Amino acid sequence: MKGLYVVGLIVLFLLMPLAVYPASIDGAETLGQERFEIGVENEVVFDRDIKAKTYSISDSWSGDVTVYYGDAEIDITGATIDYVYSETDRPDIDKLYRPVVKATYGLYDNLDLYIKLGAADGETKGGSLHAELNGSATNVSIDGVDYGAAAVGLTLDATRKYELKYAFLFGIGLKGTYPLEKGWLLGLDASYLHHRNSYTGKINFALTGDITAVDEVSFTGKMTFQEWQFAPYIAKKLDKIIPYLGVKYSKLTLTDDYENQKDKYRSDDNFGVFLGTDYKLNDSWSFNLEGRFVDETAMSFAAKYKF
Repeated sequence: MKGLYVVGLIVLFLLMPLAVYPASIDGAETLGQERFEIGVENEVVFDRDIKAKTYSISDSWSGDVTVYYGDAEIDITGATIDYVYSETDRPDIDKLYRPVVKATYGLYDNLDLYIKLGAADGETKGGSLHAELNGSATNVSIDGVDYGAAAVGLTLDATRKYELKYAFLFGIGLKGTYPLEKGWLLGLDASYLHHRNSYTGKINFALTGDITAVDEVSFTGKMTFQEWQFAPYIAKKLDKIIPYLGVKYSKLTLTDDYENQKDKYRSDDNFGVFLGTDYKLNDSWSFNLEGRFVDETAMSFAAKYKF
């Protein structure tokens, strides 16, 4: 019997798409064979770093030039300029809210299958652009707005962020446990989550130097989150309380789709730690609180009813 649930965990892990990011394990124990549990969970991710894509160049030109940043168009005409340009794109997660309903079924005494259905929204911090221009230009414009001529010395800075809209979330996972002596428990949780959010993006520009101006450009698109994690842990049964501690390997892939262009990003850190506790009010009701650190900063709270 134990061999079957170990094989099940391995199969799930191998079949998951290799695009990922962590989620709550929502408790240490399994239900028992043919038991069923329904619960509600609210997960908040406060911070998650994304691996940056960087671009830099230094050059000189004469004549007219157009620079694009996101959907914004920067036109410099009549120029004789030496310039240094650098751009960093990394849609770091600033806030991510994921309320879900979770249904769990005990396949065997020590192996559960669960699904999550819910919603997700939040914000990401997009990236930054910095350009230093030395020379002259007859006109500088951003998205069709003219700012006039520039002499020697002009700096352009821009930042980008995304405000996500609520989207449908689904997930699937397996949890297996192995009981030890004196109330100790070894566990393993493997899961996959997916949601695709529409967003409104904003780029804030600031020109300083010979021309001083600020501008904001909006654009829209869709961002797909694909996430999986592999999380072993150890737990201790202490009457109604079951604290647990674990490590996890996780990844996140973000696909940014706008204006017929797709950019793909991955999580910067893949290893993290988590700790939490279950509180069993009675044979039916239980609650869970969990925090996750290192690769992300996140927490979740869940209430569950077992039939």
